[in-house]
Amino acid sequence: MGIDVDLALFSGEKPISQGSVFISGQIDYRPLGGEFYLKDTHIDNLNLQGISKERVKQVELMLEIIARGLLSKIPIYRLKEENLKHRLAKSMLKSVKINNGKMEIALELF
Repeated sequence: MGIDVDLALFSGEKPISQGSVFISGQIDYRPLGGEFYLKDTHIDNLNLQGISKERVKQVELMLEIIARGLLSKIPIYRLKEENLKHRLAKSMLKSVKINNGKMEIALELF
């Protein structure tokens, strides 16, 4: 499970590089809020244009720290209360895990 993010690096207001990064991790479903987070994140694919490999490695280390800090606290998806299907899913969904590339969903029946 992961997210693909477009990047732009700046020095002050001057752009110095742009590219993308794929950040993967384990899904973390929190039933109380019906929210999905990424935990145990790591950088799988970082592509930046116009900067040295040494700088790319520094950016990768910074992104690891940022991703680990933010994606465990900011939901990547939230079930919506105003959506009937989402409310039903939230009432039954107990846990969500990715195991060997397959999603495992545990439901709790009324």
